[in-house]
Formats: sequence, C-alpha cells, structure tokens
Amino acid sequence: MGVFVSSNPFREDLLQYWKYDELRLITPTSSTIPIVQAAAEVLDRIFVQGVQYKRAGVIVMGISPNSPIQQDLFDVTAEQIGKMKRLDEVIDRINKCYGSETIVIGAQQYTQKNGKGRAEVFANAIKHDFKSKNPTTRWSDIIRLK
Repeated sequence: MGVFVSSNPFREDLLQYWKYDELRLITPTSSTIPIVQAAAEVLDRIFVQGVQYKRAGVIVMGISPNSPIQQDLFDVTAEQIGKMKRLDEVIDRINKCYGSETIVIGAQQYTQKNGKGRAEVFANAIKHDFKSKNPTTRWSDIIRLK
C-alpha cells in the first residue's frame, strides 16, 4: 500500500512538500483494521509538522483473491485472520442496519468543520467552501437556461 501527502503547489508563499512511501503487507488482508494500521504507519514516516497539506491519499496495490491466503511464519495466524474476518462482518452488519459510520475505527473519527465536537459523518467534517456544483448527480444543481 502507498500513502502520499502534498502541500498546495499554487501557494508559493507556503512551505512546499510532497512525499510518497509504501509498505508491503506480509500477509494479504481485506480487513479494515490492519489496512488502516499500515496506512497510519506510513503516514507517520512521511508526515512533517508545520506543513499546510492540501491533499493526502492511500493507494492499495497488489490486490489478490481472498483465498487461499499464504501465511507468513512471523505474521498473523489463521485464528487471527478468522477473528478479523468475523469482526469486519459484524461491523458491516451493524453499519448496514443502523446507518453508515455507526461503528468506525478510531482513526476514522472526524471533528466538525469548526474543530469543536465530533462530526457525525465525513461529509460534515470536510470544508466545502470552493466545491463545484454537481449538475449530473444533484437535482438542486441542475443548470437552468432562461
């Protein structure tokens, strides 16, 4: 998996920074927790305090079938893989019944736009100051000719 961060290249008055790094998971997984842990580990390596970041992302590479899984002697066991799979299934079931993001990983918790309190969903946490209209996906944004 790869993680990248970058500052705004159009703001020459700010510190310019762009970095990308990768981490290879020893045992293939589709479980959210180890993927988030790996992304956080890479982010810790490339993050620089004081930079005003504009963009960040995670790229998942080397996707393979869910089974069979070739285990590594020093990584997770078959029992741990089974537990993670059951945990993901329970979280997915709860989120399906009670709404998206009812249960999230700690790293997925977002603050409100003003920085005070927890945002209910990611869409309420990000700034939309310069967001373009969505005329093809939102009725209220359809272009009207006069």
